[in-house]
Amino acid sequence: MSEVFSKVLWRLYVFIIIVSASLLALGTKFLWDSIVKEVKTELIYSNKIVSRSLFTMLNKDEALFRLTGERLLELGLFSNNPESITLLDNLLDHNQALVGMTVANPQGDIILSSSNIDKEEFSNLLEQEETQLSFIQAMNSDALVMGRTYFSTEYNDWIVPINYRILNKNKEVVAVLSNGIKVKGNHSPWQNNNEDSALRVSVMDSNYYFQFASFVEADGLEALYSQPVKDIYLTMFSDSLFQQTGYTLKEFMTKNHGTVVMEYLNHTGELLIGAFSYDLKYGHFIFTTHKKSALTYKLMIPFVWLSSLILAFNIVLFYLFRNFSRLQRNSKADLEFQSQQDQLTSLPNLRYLSRHFAQWKKQNGEQYSVIFIDLDNFKNSNDIHGHPVGDQILIEVARRLKLFFKMGLCVRQGGDEFIVITPYSNKDSTIELCNDFLLTLKQPIKVEELEFSIRASIGIAHSPVDGEADETLLRKADIAMYEAKRLKCGVYVFNQQLDKKNARSAMIGKELNHALEKGEFSLVYQPQIDVVSKNVIGVEVLLRWHNEILHQVSPYEFIPIAESTGAILDIGNFVFEKAFEEFEDICNEIVKNNKKYTQANPFRLSINVSILQLSNENFLSNLFDLINKYDCENAKLMLEITETLIIENPRKIGTILEKIRQSGIEVSLDDFGTGYSSLSYLTKLPINELKIDQSFIHGLTTKKTNLTLVKSIINLGNSLGIKVLAEGVETNEELMILKNLKCQFIQGYYFSKPLNKTNLMNFLKEH
Repeated sequence: MSEVFSKVLWRLYVFIIIVSASLLALGTKFLWDSIVKEVKTELIYSNKIVSRSLFTMLNKDEALFRLTGERLLELGLFSNNPESITLLDNLLDHNQALVGMTVANPQGDIILSSSNIDKEEFSNLLEQEETQLSFIQAMNSDALVMGRTYFSTEYNDWIVPINYRILNKNKEVVAVLSNGIKVKGNHSPWQNNNEDSALRVSVMDSNYYFQFASFVEADGLEALYSQPVKDIYLTMFSDSLFQQTGYTLKEFMTKNHGTVVMEYLNHTGELLIGAFSYDLKYGHFIFTTHKKSALTYKLMIPFVWLSSLILAFNIVLFYLFRNFSRLQRNSKADLEFQSQQDQLTSLPNLRYLSRHFAQWKKQNGEQYSVIFIDLDNFKNSNDIHGHPVGDQILIEVARRLKLFFKMGLCVRQGGDEFIVITPYSNKDSTIELCNDFLLTLKQPIKVEELEFSIRASIGIAHSPVDGEADETLLRKADIAMYEAKRLKCGVYVFNQQLDKKNARSAMIGKELNHALEKGEFSLVYQPQIDVVSKNVIGVEVLLRWHNEILHQVSPYEFIPIAESTGAILDIGNFVFEKAFEEFEDICNEIVKNNKKYTQANPFRLSINVSILQLSNENFLSNLFDLINKYDCENAKLMLEITETLIIENPRKIGTILEKIRQSGIEVSLDDFGTGYSSLSYLTKLPINELKIDQSFIHGLTTKKTNLTLVKSIINLGNSLGIKVLAEGVETNEELMILKNLKCQFIQGYYFSKPLNKTNLMNFLKEH
């Protein structure tokens, strides 16, 4: 066995190596994707900075040029006034990125210049290929126009011309104010100061001429700036743009699409990651790009770390597997022992019982008692004081168990459940023995500064009276224990009546699985009456089940079983759908034609809801669908819930009830007074009605306590503005008492038993 395990272990190690290699590949891909994502973010950020800076500069220059033009007109534009030259010089001094200022007439001749240049050296701007187009565009544009980059012999430098027209009072172009922006140098706005030398910035005008490129050396400037980008490269770029963004290049130039990031090949075949944007006002593209191949250096360091960690992990794992294989052979015996012992209490566990029970019976005989012990409310102690305290309690319980049942086999079932197998004497002696143990168990248990008195429920089954198979006896002792817990009697001995009851519950559970398919369920309706007017205010929907084997089964019997098995969800859906379907006929024939039912005083349909239904995530949506499908004028829906439902999860149920209230559905608190009645949830939750349980009504005329309790509930409802309905009213005397106590509504056999749909319609016609 150890050799087989060793082979499996080393196969696992080979598998881990393969997984490690896969993880390295996945990790490398993740790192690469993260680097690419980071670079794209940086490119977008850089592009926005460059775009914003260039736009701000041009916007500022446009404003300055407009003011300068207005001032030049005041000084006399064509008079060669010294003040005009001074004005141009001042403008030049405050804008170090500019190389010089000139003013040209509409024919392109320079008529005025700043003092740092000689206007006579300048050629006509309309006659130069590099300045002609931008000069014409400036003549026809309200905005500043940035021309194509060229080498100016006048400035002896590469410059980008910018032009702005000057208008007279008649809105006629009288001159064009021109200057040049330095492409290179400390004061150039194009200078890239980014520490990442791999980041490349470029600007291109709407005619596809580069105006600036940070990645081109001095000897390549002439080739770059003197001609537009070739059509083949524009086509490649445009195709990539359309494939990755859905925009054509022309569409991108006619609407502000912000900054777009994409991958594309440049004219040399290099794959670039680029972010670019287009300035609609000044008509130029801003590119910030990065060679994708240059990103590998960013990957190297994390890749080396990752691969080193995985390698180290596999080396360590190799030694661990080798040692573990050796330890496994040494610990096999210990594990076998521990697998049969409860680690907390040191009692034998069920595995031990299954392996050694036959040997125990050989030693003690075939007559014995199986005692099943469950601690009462132990979960609450665990929740309140924590598991460490609970563990100490269990350890002490186990110690007392071993000391008390010295002749028995004590086993921990799990949690707070224990099993004891004792030699059989007689039924009464076994009961007395268990009662004595309960007294022993009640003795205080001290845990640190806390003191606990433990109570338990015990179920007993005897062999061979209740069976001979181990599992059968354990099951029957477990059933008896739950009966003891239900009756709160401490000790309960399994008997045939309990067996029949359990068998019937099992049969009910089995038959419930097919009851809907067989159509065994039906609905009846019990009228609800206004005490003062004697008018029918509505009906409560009641479920009936007639089974071909079990015959008529009471809801009090099958509903708890349906809730425990989860069948209540399908049954609840049936009740709602069937009730709405049948009520549609009642509504159309009775409710709509009866003037006493109005929007202010609607006829109501009351349906009981279980906690499983109300907690189901689809309950509300399905309910609202039914309401929309079977909408009835002058009628309303009321859901009846129990106090227990609220107590189990008040916050969640409160949220659901609030949604129900907002939709116009009312809520009735059923069987009020039988559970954990609390003022807190009556004031906090949207309760519209309290329904007094019939057990209090039946003793109303004979038991003073019932009268006092009913009176208190009615007074409570009236003080809180909550209507009160009493169910189970069967006599006129009960009715008169309830009327005097100011109970608003009643239902019961005094007025009507539950009726099927046809009989209900006849009843409503008569009332």
